[in-house]
Amino acid sequence: MTHRKAMWAGQFYPAGEDDLRAMIESFDDPQAVKIKAKGVMAPHAGYVYSGPVAGAVFSAVEIPDKVIILSTKHRMPGKDLALWESGAWATPLGEVEVDAELSRRLMKYCPGVEFDPTPHINEHSAEVQIPFLQFYNPSVKISVMSVHSGNLKDLRAIGKGIAKAVLADKKEILIVASSDMSHYVSREIAEQKDGIALEAITAMDEEKLFHAIHRNDISMCGYAPTVAMIAACRELGAAEARLVKYSTSGEVTGDQEAVVGYAGVVIA
Repeated sequence: MTHRKAMWAGQFYPAGEDDLRAMIESFDDPQAVKIKAKGVMAPHAGYVYSGPVAGAVFSAVEIPDKVIILSTKHRMPGKDLALWESGAWATPLGEVEVDAELSRRLMKYCPGVEFDPTPHINEHSAEVQIPFLQFYNPSVKISVMSVHSGNLKDLRAIGKGIAKAVLADKKEILIVASSDMSHYVSREIAEQKDGIALEAITAMDEEKLFHAIHRNDISMCGYAPTVAMIAACRELGAAEARLVKYSTSGEVTGDQEAVVGYAGVVIA
């Protein structure tokens, strides 16, 4: 399979091009000073919930012509460490070409990663990132990797492999880790637990993040992509990480007893 349809258009985000573009524009921060970043962590819920956080993240960085998206798996079949090989992904804003050469390079350097479209076909965590990338850079090409592992050593190895692939490409590449934070806990607990995770993320300490997730039972669905992204950025010489925005679904629904947390982080 080389062509992927927009599976979640009309559910996680508008299905119409004009409506989608207008919604993303409403999340844009025109006052943001854009920087060249090595990596970001961005949420992947429905835009009505997490769109303002995602918009704050992508408003704050320059989107280069090449982006690696590290997605998670929400009960999807297929390989846990899987790359989409080639072709294109569609959204209501058009098709985005998959950088097949970069994908092959990632598979070469990242141990255990294979070409397998299966975990990507119905997974939303990468798809919802793409309209933001298109909005800010219509020429963007992507490489999409599913990162689902509970082994710190393996995640670090993948991060180092990503860094090698980026350096070998010799062009600017942004690494996007797709993750929401705590799930279906009270706002108070979400803010407490997410604060622990974000302290590790903004310290660019992937080991601290990994252990914090498990020791504190933090239901951060994309911690594995985030651990790998941090490891890659450190290998690439990142100097700092900052929290751009944090919110919860309770700000939209009014329900403060069962929220999902959303955080946006930029690493440069």
